[in-house]
Amino acid sequence: MYEDDDAVVIGPDRKYPWKVHGMFGASATSYGSVGENYIISTGYGSKMAGGSWINTGEGGVVEEHLRTGANVIAQIGPGLFGYRDEDGNFSIEEFVKKSKEPNIKAFELKFGQGAKIRGGHLEGKKVTQKIAAVRKVKQGKTINSPNRFPFLQNATDTLHFIHNLQKLGGKPVGIKLVIGQQKPLEELLQTMKDLDIYPDFITVDGSEGGSGATYKSMADSMGIPLIPALITLVDTACYFGIRDKFKIFASGKLVTPDKVAIALEPV
Repeated sequence: MYEDDDAVVIGPDRKYPWKVHGMFGASATSYGSVGENYIISTGYGSKMAGGSWINTGEGGVVEEHLRTGANVIAQIGPGLFGYRDEDGNFSIEEFVKKSKEPNIKAFELKFGQGAKIRGGHLEGKKVTQKIAAVRKVKQGKTINSPNRFPFLQNATDTLHFIHNLQKLGGKPVGIKLVIGQQKPLEELLQTMKDLDIYPDFITVDGSEGGSGATYKSMADSMGIPLIPALITLVDTACYFGIRDKFKIFASGKLVTPDKVAIALEPV
């Protein structure tokens, strides 16, 4: 675990920057797809390890995420689960409320996921009363999260939205994506440079992720593997001269020390 002087600072310009004292944490897993026992065990494990973190996934923040004392990245997906009003629109009030939770250290907007390119999916039989309350949806009804944020039409919209969240919550705000073609990535980074607006971190998800809640052809064939994706992001950011503007997280079956070490090298 890093000493305080060596900690990696996420969002140094935010009111509440996050000092990360470790090298790895638990990837995003939504409540509903996983249960309370999983969340509690990973939370306590992360807390015991020190310098680590857990990620809520797009299913929203539940009490089990917070009570373990672990550092939490709260993910916001296109379905806005946990961050929506009764009409399904983004709720500033819900976001600000969660930003006041001391254990929530950062927020992550999920634009892509290696396991589920098409967007999230939860069968109605799994949508319990608690899940419905957390996500602000109807109990027993199948949930399909769209594959994009309907109110963000382009990179400019996206970056202004990120900037607003950074100001509203005072905490770091990052994005999660899967890299496929080079051109959209170049357009995004160019727009960052033009507007001088940057996410505090970018999480790169490789195509290795697995899930039973998507089409096999999509899971197997869309997106590029993690290591080439990392190299692509780093090289493209260096090309535009903005590599120092954000930190990089990586996810995609990094479950052994050698895999973590390999992923750290390009970054």
